[in-house]
Amino acid sequence: MKISVTAKRMIIAIIITSFVFIAAGGVYYRSYAVFPFAAGVVLMAALNVLKVAMLERAVNNAADMIEKKDAGNYLRVQYMLRLLLTGVVLFIAATDKVPFVSLWGAIAGIFTFQIAAFSLKFYPADDI
Repeated sequence: MKISVTAKRMIIAIIITSFVFIAAGGVYYRSYAVFPFAAGVVLMAALNVLKVAMLERAVNNAADMIEKKDAGNYLRVQYMLRLLLTGVVLFIAATDKVPFVSLWGAIAGIFTFQIAAFSLKFYPADDI
């Protein structure tokens, strides 16, 4: 699957933002306690990269559909799938069954997608 310039920019922004969050966590914790936080951020950032690819694929598939109703239903199902994946990762982070993943790290990782989407505003429109 060929990935668009916009998706590449979002993925790069997600990675940079996750490194910033991990560095901020390192400054806050100043010990080995940063590792569960970093694991949460990395887990959610990896999911966000997957969500960017899923979103691009869903939009491309919906654009190829003839019926508007089918495209709308397809996009709704894809959105619910991405939301479900986010909920699963948050559930994994919230339970004590996986102690090496911090809930706070996962919550910080959620924001990487929104920050990446917002950062697209600052790129020139003629490159896209």
